[in-house]
Amino acid sequence: MSKKKCTLMIDRVTILICIDTLTSGGAEKLLIQMLKRFDYHIFKIDLFVMYHIGVYFDDIPQQVNFFTKENERGHLSKKYDIEIAFLEGAPTKYIAQRKTMALKIAWVHIDLLTMHWTQRYYTNNIEEETCYSLFHKIVFVSHGAMKQFEKLFPRVETYKQVILNLIDREEIIENATLFQVPKTKMTICSVGRLKPQKGFDRLIPIIDQLSRVDQLDFHYWIVGSGQQEDYLKKMIYKLNLNETVHLEGFHKNPYPFIKCSDIFASVSIAEGYPLVLAEALCLGKAILSTKVAGTTELLDYGDAGLLVDTDDQSVYEGLKKIIYSADLRASLSKKAKKRSEIFDPRKTMDQVYKLFSFNYKV
Repeated sequence: MSKKKCTLMIDRVTILICIDTLTSGGAEKLLIQMLKRFDYHIFKIDLFVMYHIGVYFDDIPQQVNFFTKENERGHLSKKYDIEIAFLEGAPTKYIAQRKTMALKIAWVHIDLLTMHWTQRYYTNNIEEETCYSLFHKIVFVSHGAMKQFEKLFPRVETYKQVILNLIDREEIIENATLFQVPKTKMTICSVGRLKPQKGFDRLIPIIDQLSRVDQLDFHYWIVGSGQQEDYLKKMIYKLNLNETVHLEGFHKNPYPFIKCSDIFASVSIAEGYPLVLAEALCLGKAILSTKVAGTTELLDYGDAGLLVDTDDQSVYEGLKKIIYSADLRASLSKKAKKRSEIFDPRKTMDQVYKLFSFNYKV
């Protein structure tokens, strides 16, 4: 063991991680997966969740000291070696504005150029760009997300690095067997928060066209919850799709739904490196996905999944093609399993640890 590691064993590196909530999104899920794998002999972690909202509080490892605005009890006045904004928007602005000497790291999980949802936290783009310039390092979950960020904020000269999302293939495969989902016919499955970015409101009319006009007999499961739930329920009722489209609600373990389906569909208009697509790869699903940041490289530029443009006609034609062709589904399934071999949790955590190097200029 090196002298540096011996020192760290005595004086643990203190880290403050900030995120706004622990709702059912990919970034929140990723954070929990990473926290479960930290070496707490080396690192001492405080987790600042700005608002006590979400589904993952019970999953925070016991070694982590977590608090919210309501019960922070002076934790935020402490000195930390490293401060991490694990989400764009409010956490990024908060960590950037802390007047400390800590190593500051920001995580970017989405294509901010296409889906600039963080604008509401800043007066203008210049203020947001200035905040990012106050960080020593910025981590992106895909090369596509990094390229789009550089177009949006060309004056941010901060060190940038891509660290792919942590995916535990064996754990996903195991959890997919924990319960069985009843299935009576060919099934398409999607997983994600019910919000405009995910495109469910666009996909349901396409499902209607495939079912009613093309007379294709299948079920469509949507696993997730969110702001559009009532709107989607009304749409399903209006289109008389109650027997075809099923809103399954949020499940911490969505993997049995994915495993039991024939096709996994993702029609987001913006992503970074979607966890659900990685999970579908691990379960060997025939995947259809829109071409957005992260999905193209994740699906090996169309080799491990059917990539389509984001317009409705392209999604319709792609789904129709994959439903009709059993050979295509079998081929994509085989390639998905092969592609999932790229996931290595240990390698990801090694990259995170290297990120914590103190070789930076204040």
